[in-house]
Amino acid sequence: MNLHRTALAAVATVLCFLQGCEDIGGPPPRIVLGESIDGVVLGDTYDRVIKLHGEPTGFSIIDGLFRGWYGLYYYTSPVNNRGALGVWVVSADLNPAIQDHVDILIVEPPYEGRTREGIGIGSTRADVLRALGPPASSMTLNSGDELESYFRSDSVECAFTYSQNTITRIALGPKHKYSH
Repeated sequence: MNLHRTALAAVATVLCFLQGCEDIGGPPPRIVLGESIDGVVLGDTYDRVIKLHGEPTGFSIIDGLFRGWYGLYYYTSPVNNRGALGVWVVSADLNPAIQDHVDILIVEPPYEGRTREGIGIGSTRADVLRALGPPASSMTLNSGDELESYFRSDSVECAFTYSQNTITRIALGPKHKYSH
């Protein structure tokens, strides 16, 4: 019996290596910093989001300083509309010069997905510092919460909102002009 387990483990290791897996036995990360959340990739189309997750349980129109978005929300707690995967799609309807695409991804409690580094809702600031180092920028919000941003490329940032040093929101999106 031990020989069978050893052989299966060896086969799994080889398959994982050939497919580019990094973690054997653990679930894949649901949050890929600077890239995607739950399979939705920054830059995806509205149609791809619907194909992946179905019709949203919540919808809004968000008006920004430089553009507008359609907000698609997938709530895990329909009672209070919390625990959402939020997908903000820049829409040609609201911005005629721009093609539809996913611009911002947001998760809030009780969302349970994590990054490869183990960072997710409920992680501490110390966990993030250990995994990613110091943030590129930091600010205090009107609510008193702290917002820290990490740049994953010249154009993408990952932002963590902390309440009492615990992550309450994770957002991925374009690097803002005011970021430094």
